[in-house]
Amino acid sequence: MTPSLKNGYLVVQDGSDAWLWRQVGSALPKLDELREAGERARPGSGSLVRDLFALLFKARPVLRPPRTPSQEIRHRILTSVLESPEYRRLRATTRLRALPAAEAAAEVFARLLADWPAELDPGPAPGQPQGTPCPAQGASGSPTGSPPAAHQASDRLDTLVRQLLRAAAARAEEVVACVEGWGTAPGNGAGASLADAAALAQRVQQSDLLRRIALMAGRIKRLAFSKHRLRVRHGTDEVVSIETGRDLSRVLPQELVALRHPVLRREFLRRFAEGSLLQVQLEGREALGQGPMVVCLDSSGSMAGAREAWAKAVALALLHVAAQERRDYALVHFGSRDELRVFRFDRGHATAEHVVEALGFAFHGGTDFEAPLREAMDLVLTSTFTRADVVFLTDGECQLSSPALAEVLATKARRQVRIFAVLIDLPDGSSGSPSDRSLRQFSDEVCRLTDLAQDASVLERLFGRS
Repeated sequence: MTPSLKNGYLVVQDGSDAWLWRQVGSALPKLDELREAGERARPGSGSLVRDLFALLFKARPVLRPPRTPSQEIRHRILTSVLESPEYRRLRATTRLRALPAAEAAAEVFARLLADWPAELDPGPAPGQPQGTPCPAQGASGSPTGSPPAAHQASDRLDTLVRQLLRAAAARAEEVVACVEGWGTAPGNGAGASLADAAALAQRVQQSDLLRRIALMAGRIKRLAFSKHRLRVRHGTDEVVSIETGRDLSRVLPQELVALRHPVLRREFLRRFAEGSLLQVQLEGREALGQGPMVVCLDSSGSMAGAREAWAKAVALALLHVAAQERRDYALVHFGSRDELRVFRFDRGHATAEHVVEALGFAFHGGTDFEAPLREAMDLVLTSTFTRADVVFLTDGECQLSSPALAEVLATKARRQVRIFAVLIDLPDGSSGSPSDRSLRQFSDEVCRLTDLAQDASVLERLFGRS
Protein backbone atom coordinates (compact mmCIF):
# COMPACT_ATOMS: atom_id res chain seq x y z
CA MET A 1 0.00 0.00 0.00
CA THR A 2 3.03 2.30 -0.27
CA PRO A 3 2.95 4.76 -3.17
CA SER A 4 6.16 5.59 -5.00
CA LEU A 5 8.57 7.94 -3.30
CA LYS A 6 7.95 10.68 -5.85
CA ASN A 7 4.51 11.07 -4.27
CA GLY A 8 5.96 11.65 -0.81
CA TYR A 9 3.49 12.29 1.97
CA LEU A 10 2.81 15.83 3.10
CA VAL A 11 1.70 14.95 6.65
CA VAL A 12 4.79 14.11 8.69
CA GLN A 13 4.78 10.37 9.50
CA ASP A 14 7.14 7.89 11.11
CA GLY A 15 7.60 4.13 11.30
CA SER A 16 4.68 3.60 13.65
CA ASP A 17 2.42 5.44 11.20
CA ALA A 18 3.60 3.18 8.39
CA TRP A 19 2.87 0.08 10.53
CA LEU A 20 -0.61 1.35 11.38
CA TRP A 21 -1.34 2.13 7.75
CA ARG A 22 -0.47 -1.45 6.80
CA GLN A 23 -2.90 -2.71 9.46
CA VAL A 24 -5.61 -0.36 8.25
CA GLY A 25 -5.02 -1.36 4.64
CA SER A 26 -5.30 -5.03 5.55
CA ALA A 27 -8.63 -4.40 7.30
CA LEU A 28 -9.99 -2.11 4.56
CA PRO A 29 -8.80 -3.24 1.10
CA LYS A 30 -10.83 -0.46 -0.50
CA LEU A 31 -8.15 2.04 0.57
CA ASP A 32 -5.66 0.49 -1.84
CA GLU A 33 -8.32 0.36 -4.53
CA LEU A 34 -9.04 4.07 -4.01
CA ARG A 35 -5.34 4.93 -4.18
CA GLU A 36 -4.97 3.07 -7.47
CA ALA A 37 -8.12 4.68 -8.85
CA GLY A 38 -6.77 8.08 -7.87
CA GLU A 39 -3.44 7.44 -9.61
CA ARG A 40 -5.24 6.42 -12.79
CA ALA A 41 -7.59 9.39 -12.79
CA ARG A 42 -5.25 12.03 -11.36
CA PRO A 43 -1.60 10.93 -11.44
CA GLY A 44 0.11 11.85 -8.20
CA SER A 45 -3.11 12.06 -6.16
CA GLY A 46 -3.01 8.54 -4.68
CA SER A 47 -0.90 9.61 -1.70
CA LEU A 48 -3.72 11.92 -0.64
CA VAL A 49 -5.64 9.00 0.90
CA ARG A 50 -2.89 8.29 3.40
CA ASP A 51 -2.30 11.99 4.07
CA LEU A 52 -6.01 12.46 4.81
CA PHE A 53 -5.93 9.48 7.16
CA ALA A 54 -2.91 10.88 9.01
CA LEU A 55 -4.53 14.31 9.20
CA LEU A 56 -7.65 12.81 10.78
CA PHE A 57 -6.00 10.21 13.02
CA LYS A 58 -2.78 11.66 14.42
CA ALA A 59 -2.87 13.49 17.74
CA ARG A 60 -0.91 16.48 16.39
CA PRO A 61 -0.61 16.30 12.60
CA VAL A 62 2.12 18.44 11.04
CA LEU A 63 1.90 19.50 7.39
CA ARG A 64 5.24 19.89 5.54
CA PRO A 65 5.69 22.35 2.63
CA PRO A 66 5.21 21.04 -0.94
CA ARG A 67 8.16 20.55 -3.30
CA THR A 68 6.51 19.55 -6.59
CA PRO A 69 3.43 20.67 -8.55
CA SER A 70 1.64 17.46 -7.60
CA GLN A 71 2.40 18.02 -3.95
CA GLU A 72 1.25 21.64 -4.27
CA ILE A 73 -2.22 20.46 -5.33
CA ARG A 74 -2.46 18.02 -2.44
CA HIS A 75 -1.11 20.67 -0.08
CA ARG A 76 -3.91 23.06 -1.08
CA ILE A 77 -6.52 20.39 -0.38
CA LEU A 78 -5.01 19.44 2.98
CA THR A 79 -4.66 23.07 4.00
CA SER A 80 -8.30 23.67 3.15
CA VAL A 81 -9.22 20.66 5.28
CA LEU A 82 -7.17 21.92 8.24
CA GLU A 83 -8.69 25.39 8.08
CA SER A 84 -12.28 24.20 7.75
CA PRO A 85 -14.52 24.43 10.85
CA GLU A 86 -15.98 21.03 9.92
CA TYR A 87 -12.52 19.52 10.49
CA ARG A 88 -12.84 20.01 14.26
CA ARG A 89 -16.15 18.16 14.39
CA LEU A 90 -14.73 15.33 12.33
CA ARG A 91 -11.59 15.10 14.48
CA ALA A 92 -13.74 14.61 17.56
CA THR A 93 -14.70 11.25 16.06
CA THR A 94 -11.49 10.23 14.29
CA ARG A 95 -8.62 11.42 16.50
CA LEU A 96 -6.61 8.32 17.55
CA ARG A 97 -9.41 6.06 16.23
CA ALA A 98 -8.07 4.24 13.22
CA LEU A 99 -11.20 2.73 11.68
CA PRO A 100 -13.36 5.90 11.73
CA ALA A 101 -10.37 7.93 10.47
CA ALA A 102 -9.78 5.48 7.60
CA GLU A 103 -13.46 5.41 6.62
CA ALA A 104 -13.64 9.22 6.73
CA ALA A 105 -10.48 9.57 4.62
CA ALA A 106 -11.90 7.13 2.09
CA GLU A 107 -15.18 9.05 2.00
CA VAL A 108 -13.43 12.38 1.36
CA PHE A 109 -11.10 11.00 -1.30
CA ALA A 110 -13.80 9.06 -3.18
CA ARG A 111 -16.09 12.09 -3.32
CA LEU A 112 -13.19 14.33 -4.28
CA LEU A 113 -12.31 12.07 -7.22
CA ALA A 114 -15.93 12.10 -8.35
CA ASP A 115 -16.13 15.92 -8.19
CA TRP A 116 -12.56 17.03 -8.79
CA PRO A 117 -12.32 20.84 -8.91
CA ALA A 118 -11.16 22.00 -12.33
CA GLU A 119 -9.03 24.72 -10.77
CA LEU A 120 -6.80 22.04 -9.23
CA ASP A 121 -5.77 20.69 -12.63
CA PRO A 122 -2.30 22.00 -13.53
CA GLY A 123 -2.77 21.42 -17.25
CA PRO A 124 -3.85 24.09 -19.76
CA ALA A 125 -7.47 24.98 -20.21
CA PRO A 126 -9.17 23.99 -23.48
CA GLY A 127 -7.86 26.07 -26.38
CA GLN A 128 -4.63 27.02 -24.60
CA PRO A 129 -1.24 25.95 -25.97
CA GLN A 130 0.39 23.00 -24.20
CA GLY A 131 2.60 24.20 -21.33
CA THR A 132 0.62 27.40 -20.75
CA PRO A 133 -0.52 27.73 -17.12
CA CYS A 134 -4.26 27.89 -16.37
CA PRO A 135 -5.58 31.40 -15.71
CA ALA A 136 -6.09 30.68 -12.01
CA GLN A 137 -2.82 28.81 -11.55
CA GLY A 138 0.89 29.25 -11.86
CA ALA A 139 3.40 26.60 -12.82
CA SER A 140 3.34 25.21 -9.30
CA GLY A 141 -0.43 24.74 -9.30
CA SER A 142 -1.10 27.55 -6.85
CA PRO A 143 -3.64 30.26 -7.60
CA THR A 144 -2.25 33.27 -9.44
CA GLY A 145 -3.90 35.36 -12.13
CA SER A 146 -6.17 38.17 -11.09
CA PRO A 147 -7.01 38.36 -7.37
CA PRO A 148 -10.78 37.88 -7.94
CA ALA A 149 -10.16 34.72 -9.95
CA ALA A 150 -7.77 33.36 -7.33
CA HIS A 151 -10.21 34.08 -4.54
CA GLN A 152 -13.06 32.48 -6.43
CA ALA A 153 -11.02 29.34 -7.02
CA SER A 154 -10.05 29.19 -3.35
CA ASP A 155 -13.65 29.75 -2.24
CA ARG A 156 -14.91 26.97 -4.51
CA LEU A 157 -12.35 24.56 -3.09
CA ASP A 158 -13.17 25.52 0.51
CA THR A 159 -16.89 25.09 -0.13
CA LEU A 160 -16.33 21.66 -1.64
CA VAL A 161 -14.04 20.60 1.23
CA ARG A 162 -16.65 21.63 3.81
CA GLN A 163 -19.22 19.50 2.01
CA LEU A 164 -16.83 16.56 1.88
CA LEU A 165 -15.99 16.85 5.58
CA ARG A 166 -19.67 16.96 6.57
CA ALA A 167 -20.27 13.75 4.65
CA ALA A 168 -17.13 12.21 6.16
CA ALA A 169 -18.24 13.18 9.68
CA ALA A 170 -21.58 11.45 9.18
CA ARG A 171 -19.76 8.39 7.85
CA ALA A 172 -17.29 8.30 10.75
CA GLU A 173 -20.04 8.70 13.35
CA GLU A 174 -22.00 5.88 11.75
CA VAL A 175 -18.93 3.62 11.79
CA VAL A 176 -18.39 4.34 15.49
CA ALA A 177 -22.04 3.58 16.23
CA CYS A 178 -21.85 0.35 14.23
CA VAL A 179 -18.68 -0.89 15.97
CA GLU A 180 -18.67 0.40 19.52
CA GLY A 181 -21.31 -0.37 22.10
CA TRP A 182 -22.26 -3.90 21.07
CA GLY A 183 -20.07 -6.15 23.18
CA THR A 184 -19.67 -5.65 26.92
CA ALA A 185 -16.85 -8.11 27.60
CA PRO A 186 -13.21 -6.86 27.78
CA GLY A 187 -11.59 -6.52 24.36
CA ASN A 188 -14.79 -5.64 22.49
CA GLY A 189 -15.92 -2.46 20.78
CA ALA A 190 -13.21 0.20 20.74
CA GLY A 191 -10.64 -2.32 21.98
CA ALA A 192 -11.23 -4.88 19.21
CA SER A 193 -8.66 -5.48 16.48
CA LEU A 194 -8.96 -3.42 13.32
CA ALA A 195 -9.86 -6.48 11.26
CA ASP A 196 -12.58 -7.55 13.72
CA ALA A 197 -13.92 -4.01 13.99
CA ALA A 198 -14.05 -3.61 10.22
CA ALA A 199 -15.83 -6.97 9.83
CA LEU A 200 -18.34 -6.01 12.52
CA ALA A 201 -18.99 -2.63 10.91
CA GLN A 202 -19.57 -4.28 7.56
CA ARG A 203 -21.97 -6.81 9.06
CA VAL A 204 -23.98 -4.16 10.88
CA GLN A 205 -24.11 -1.81 7.91
CA GLN A 206 -25.35 -4.58 5.63
CA SER A 207 -28.39 -5.07 7.89
CA ASP A 208 -30.90 -2.24 7.94
CA LEU A 209 -32.21 -3.44 11.32
CA LEU A 210 -28.79 -3.65 13.02
CA ARG A 211 -27.80 -0.30 11.57
CA ARG A 212 -30.94 1.35 12.96
CA ILE A 213 -30.36 -0.28 16.34
CA ALA A 214 -26.78 1.00 16.43
CA LEU A 215 -27.78 4.56 15.57
CA MET A 216 -30.59 4.60 18.18
CA ALA A 217 -28.71 2.86 20.96
CA GLY A 218 -26.12 5.55 21.65
CA ARG A 219 -28.67 8.14 22.75
CA ILE A 220 -30.68 5.60 24.72
CA LYS A 221 -27.59 4.33 26.55
CA ARG A 222 -26.58 7.83 27.54
CA LEU A 223 -29.99 8.41 29.04
CA ALA A 224 -29.92 4.99 30.71
CA PHE A 225 -26.67 5.69 32.54
CA SER A 226 -27.77 9.16 33.57
CA LYS A 227 -30.95 7.78 35.17
CA HIS A 228 -29.98 4.37 36.44
CA ARG A 229 -27.49 5.17 39.18
CA LEU A 230 -28.33 5.92 42.78
CA ARG A 231 -25.88 7.69 45.07
CA VAL A 232 -25.37 6.05 48.46
CA ARG A 233 -23.36 7.07 51.47
CA HIS A 234 -20.18 5.34 52.60
CA GLY A 235 -19.15 4.18 49.16
CA THR A 236 -15.59 4.48 47.95
CA ASP A 237 -15.86 6.36 44.66
CA GLU A 238 -15.27 10.04 45.41
CA VAL A 239 -14.80 12.61 48.18
CA VAL A 240 -17.85 14.86 48.50
CA SER A 241 -17.42 16.62 51.85
CA ILE A 242 -15.85 16.63 55.35
CA GLU A 243 -17.63 15.01 58.29
CA THR A 244 -16.82 13.84 61.83
CA GLY A 245 -16.28 10.24 62.84
CA ARG A 246 -13.64 7.67 63.80
CA ASP A 247 -12.89 5.78 60.59
CA LEU A 248 -9.06 5.85 60.58
CA SER A 249 -8.94 5.06 56.86
CA ARG A 250 -10.76 8.35 56.16
CA VAL A 251 -9.40 10.62 58.95
CA LEU A 252 -7.68 13.77 57.64
CA PRO A 253 -3.83 13.75 57.71
CA GLN A 254 -3.70 16.84 59.93
CA GLU A 255 -5.64 14.94 62.56
CA LEU A 256 -3.25 11.98 62.42
CA VAL A 257 -0.27 14.27 63.04
CA ALA A 258 -1.50 14.64 66.63
CA LEU A 259 -0.50 11.03 67.33
CA ARG A 260 3.18 12.07 67.26
CA HIS A 261 2.73 14.67 70.04
CA PRO A 262 2.64 13.43 73.67
CA VAL A 263 -0.07 15.93 74.74
CA LEU A 264 -2.15 16.09 71.54
CA ARG A 265 -2.15 12.30 71.36
CA ARG A 266 -4.45 12.13 74.41
CA GLU A 267 -6.78 14.69 72.82
CA PHE A 268 -6.81 12.61 69.62
CA LEU A 269 -7.77 9.49 71.55
CA ARG A 270 -10.54 11.34 73.35
CA ARG A 271 -12.02 12.63 70.10
CA PHE A 272 -11.60 9.18 68.57
CA ALA A 273 -13.68 7.71 71.37
CA GLU A 274 -16.31 10.41 70.86
CA GLY A 275 -16.28 9.98 67.07
CA SER A 276 -15.51 13.66 66.51
CA LEU A 277 -12.39 13.43 64.34
CA LEU A 278 -12.49 15.21 60.99
CA GLN A 279 -12.67 12.74 58.11
CA VAL A 280 -13.60 12.75 54.43
CA GLN A 281 -17.14 11.85 53.42
CA LEU A 282 -17.22 9.47 50.48
CA GLU A 283 -19.98 8.55 48.08
CA GLY A 284 -20.21 5.48 45.91
CA ARG A 285 -22.68 4.09 43.45
CA GLU A 286 -24.92 1.15 44.13
CA ALA A 287 -27.11 -0.73 41.72
CA LEU A 288 -30.81 -0.26 42.18
CA GLY A 289 -31.37 -3.99 41.78
CA GLN A 290 -29.14 -7.00 42.44
CA GLY A 291 -31.04 -9.85 40.84
CA PRO A 292 -31.11 -10.76 37.17
CA MET A 293 -32.42 -8.48 34.46
CA VAL A 294 -34.76 -10.14 31.99
CA VAL A 295 -35.94 -8.43 28.82
CA CYS A 296 -38.95 -10.06 27.15
CA LEU A 297 -38.95 -8.85 23.54
CA ASP A 298 -41.91 -9.28 21.24
CA SER A 299 -40.47 -10.68 17.99
CA SER A 300 -43.78 -11.02 16.16
CA GLY A 301 -44.34 -9.90 12.59
CA SER A 302 -46.12 -6.71 13.60
CA MET A 303 -42.99 -5.46 15.38
CA ALA A 304 -40.90 -5.42 12.19
CA GLY A 305 -39.47 -2.03 11.32
CA ALA A 306 -39.27 0.97 13.64
CA ARG A 307 -40.88 -0.82 16.61
CA GLU A 308 -38.36 -3.66 16.47
CA ALA A 309 -35.36 -1.35 16.07
CA TRP A 310 -36.39 0.84 19.03
CA ALA A 311 -37.15 -2.13 21.30
CA LYS A 312 -33.82 -3.78 20.50
CA ALA A 313 -31.93 -0.53 21.07
CA VAL A 314 -33.54 -0.41 24.53
CA ALA A 315 -32.58 -4.05 25.11
CA LEU A 316 -28.98 -3.22 24.17
CA ALA A 317 -28.89 -0.28 26.57
CA LEU A 318 -30.23 -2.49 29.37
CA LEU A 319 -27.49 -5.05 28.63
CA HIS A 320 -24.85 -2.37 29.20
CA VAL A 321 -26.52 -1.38 32.47
CA ALA A 322 -26.49 -5.02 33.57
CA ALA A 323 -22.82 -5.37 32.61
CA GLN A 324 -21.84 -2.33 34.64
CA GLU A 325 -23.67 -3.72 37.66
CA ARG A 326 -22.50 -7.31 37.04
CA ARG A 327 -26.04 -8.58 36.89
CA ASP A 328 -27.10 -11.64 34.94
CA TYR A 329 -29.05 -10.67 31.85
CA ALA A 330 -31.38 -12.61 29.60
CA LEU A 331 -33.04 -11.58 26.35
CA VAL A 332 -36.21 -13.61 25.79
CA HIS A 333 -37.54 -13.45 22.23
CA PHE A 334 -41.17 -14.50 21.97
CA GLY A 335 -43.74 -14.85 19.23
CA SER A 336 -46.53 -17.39 18.92
CA ARG A 337 -47.23 -19.99 21.62
CA ASP A 338 -44.37 -22.30 20.64
CA GLU A 339 -41.92 -19.59 19.62
CA LEU A 340 -39.38 -18.81 22.34
CA ARG A 341 -35.63 -18.25 22.23
CA VAL A 342 -33.42 -17.12 25.10
CA PHE A 343 -29.99 -15.47 24.94
CA ARG A 344 -28.22 -15.42 28.31
CA PHE A 345 -25.31 -13.19 29.34
CA ASP A 346 -23.73 -14.03 32.68
CA ARG A 347 -22.98 -10.85 34.62
CA GLY A 348 -23.97 -8.94 31.50
CA HIS A 349 -20.76 -9.91 29.70
CA ALA A 350 -21.04 -10.62 25.98
CA THR A 351 -18.94 -10.46 22.85
CA ALA A 352 -20.05 -8.15 20.08
CA GLU A 353 -20.74 -11.18 17.87
CA HIS A 354 -23.04 -12.71 20.50
CA VAL A 355 -24.94 -9.45 20.95
CA VAL A 356 -25.35 -8.93 17.20
CA GLU A 357 -26.66 -12.48 16.91
CA ALA A 358 -29.12 -11.94 19.75
CA LEU A 359 -30.45 -8.64 18.42
CA GLY A 360 -30.54 -9.79 14.82
CA PHE A 361 -32.90 -12.66 15.68
CA ALA A 362 -36.69 -12.48 15.24
CA PHE A 363 -39.61 -14.87 14.75
CA HIS A 364 -41.96 -12.52 12.87
CA GLY A 365 -44.90 -14.71 13.80
CA GLY A 366 -47.80 -14.21 16.22
CA THR A 367 -47.93 -12.98 19.84
CA ASP A 368 -48.32 -14.97 23.06
CA PHE A 369 -47.43 -13.62 26.53
CA GLU A 370 -47.54 -16.78 28.65
CA ALA A 371 -44.36 -18.50 27.45
CA PRO A 372 -42.04 -15.49 27.91
CA LEU A 373 -43.50 -14.68 31.34
CA ARG A 374 -43.06 -18.27 32.53
CA GLU A 375 -39.48 -18.25 31.20
CA ALA A 376 -38.77 -14.94 32.94
CA MET A 377 -40.06 -16.28 36.26
CA ASP A 378 -38.00 -19.47 35.83
CA LEU A 379 -34.88 -17.36 35.28
CA VAL A 380 -35.67 -15.38 38.42
CA LEU A 381 -36.20 -18.55 40.47
CA THR A 382 -32.80 -19.96 39.44
CA SER A 383 -31.05 -16.80 40.64
CA THR A 384 -29.65 -16.54 44.16
CA PHE A 385 -30.72 -12.89 44.33
CA THR A 386 -34.06 -11.24 44.81
CA ARG A 387 -35.15 -7.84 43.46
CA ALA A 388 -35.05 -8.91 39.81
CA ASP A 389 -36.18 -6.60 37.02
CA VAL A 390 -38.26 -7.74 34.06
CA VAL A 391 -38.82 -5.42 31.10
CA PHE A 392 -41.62 -6.43 28.74
CA LEU A 393 -41.56 -4.81 25.26
CA THR A 394 -44.50 -5.44 22.92
CA ASP A 395 -46.87 -3.84 20.45
CA GLY A 396 -49.75 -6.21 21.05
CA GLU A 397 -52.10 -7.69 23.59
CA CYS A 398 -52.73 -11.24 24.77
CA GLN A 399 -54.99 -12.53 27.51
CA LEU A 400 -53.25 -14.78 30.06
CA SER A 401 -54.95 -17.85 31.46
CA SER A 402 -55.87 -17.69 35.13
CA PRO A 403 -53.29 -20.35 36.21
CA ALA A 404 -50.48 -18.61 34.30
CA LEU A 405 -51.35 -15.22 35.74
CA ALA A 406 -51.55 -16.61 39.28
CA GLU A 407 -48.14 -18.27 38.88
CA VAL A 408 -46.52 -15.06 37.65
CA LEU A 409 -48.02 -12.96 40.43
CA ALA A 410 -46.98 -15.48 43.10
CA THR A 411 -43.35 -15.52 41.90
CA LYS A 412 -43.34 -11.74 41.68
CA ALA A 413 -44.38 -11.39 45.29
CA ARG A 414 -42.07 -14.12 46.61
CA ARG A 415 -38.91 -12.94 44.82
CA GLN A 416 -39.59 -9.17 44.83
CA VAL A 417 -39.73 -9.00 41.05
CA ARG A 418 -40.61 -5.75 39.31
CA ILE A 419 -42.12 -5.82 35.83
CA PHE A 420 -42.09 -2.73 33.64
CA ALA A 421 -43.99 -2.97 30.36
CA VAL A 422 -43.81 -0.73 27.31
CA LEU A 423 -46.67 -0.91 24.82
CA ILE A 424 -45.23 0.29 21.51
CA ASP A 425 -48.30 1.83 19.93
CA LEU A 426 -47.00 3.53 16.80
CA PRO A 427 -49.59 4.60 14.21
CA ASP A 428 -49.53 2.34 11.16
CA GLY A 429 -52.95 2.87 9.60
CA SER A 430 -54.44 -0.19 11.23
CA SER A 431 -57.75 -0.14 13.05
CA GLY A 432 -57.37 1.26 16.55
CA SER A 433 -54.73 0.97 19.24
CA PRO A 434 -53.99 -2.17 21.27
CA SER A 435 -55.33 -2.31 24.81
CA ASP A 436 -52.92 -2.39 27.75
CA ARG A 437 -55.39 -4.29 29.95
CA SER A 438 -53.53 -7.62 29.75
CA LEU A 439 -50.18 -5.92 30.47
CA ARG A 440 -51.56 -4.22 33.57
CA GLN A 441 -52.57 -7.60 35.01
CA PHE A 442 -48.96 -8.56 35.68
CA SER A 443 -46.94 -5.31 35.38
CA ASP A 444 -46.02 -2.83 38.09
CA GLU A 445 -46.08 -0.04 35.51
CA VAL A 446 -47.12 0.22 31.88
CA CYS A 447 -46.04 2.98 29.52
CA ARG A 448 -47.54 3.56 26.09
CA LEU A 449 -45.15 4.81 23.40
CA THR A 450 -46.92 6.53 20.50
CA ASP A 451 -44.07 8.50 18.91
CA LEU A 452 -40.41 7.47 18.70
CA ALA A 453 -39.39 11.11 18.50
CA GLN A 454 -41.07 11.70 21.89
CA ASP A 455 -39.73 8.69 23.79
CA ALA A 456 -37.80 10.58 26.50
CA SER A 457 -40.49 10.30 29.18
CA VAL A 458 -40.90 6.56 28.60
CA LEU A 459 -37.16 5.97 28.72
CA GLU A 460 -36.76 8.06 31.88
CA ARG A 461 -39.43 6.02 33.66
CA LEU A 462 -37.97 2.76 32.39
CA PHE A 463 -34.35 3.41 33.32
CA GLY A 464 -35.32 5.07 36.57
CA ARG A 465 -36.81 1.76 37.73
CA SER A 466 -34.79 -1.02 36.11
